Amino acid sequence: MFMIRNRQAMDQLTMEIRQAQDVTGYSTNSVSLSLSNGAGLSVTYTFSGSDGTLTRTASDGTSKVLVENCSLLNFNLHQRNPSNASFGIFPLGTNHWASSIKVVELTWKASLTNASKTTESENVQTARIVIRKQH
Repeated sequence: MFMIRNRQAMDQLTMEIRQAQDVTGYSTNSVSLSLSNGAGLSVTYTFSGSDGTLTRTASDGTSKVLVENCSLLNFNLHQRNPSNASFGIFPLGTNHWASSIKVVELTWKASLTNASKTTESENVQTARIVIRKQH
């Protein structure tokens, strides 16, 4: 069940980020990502290191914990155009990232100790999600 919930969280993040109209906020200090989704809602994904949760909060008042028992989560923003120096690498957005952001990269690590004291662990590494916004 633990790994299924992680996959469902990744599916929801992927779908919503791909359909985003804009990335409206980003913070590495509080580890959060805000966007305007395809349905016109403002959505924020926030990681709480103290609670070990990734929570999705929308402007319609809904809030849902997507990932629990999370010890690490990172969001990185990238441009779509590859660098001439590194094939397949998307350079980070500049100070004007809001106008050039095309890719959101995320990584998280979650683990769960079950009743038999064994630990299930799953890393979602380097998931690069291309924003397919229409402008």
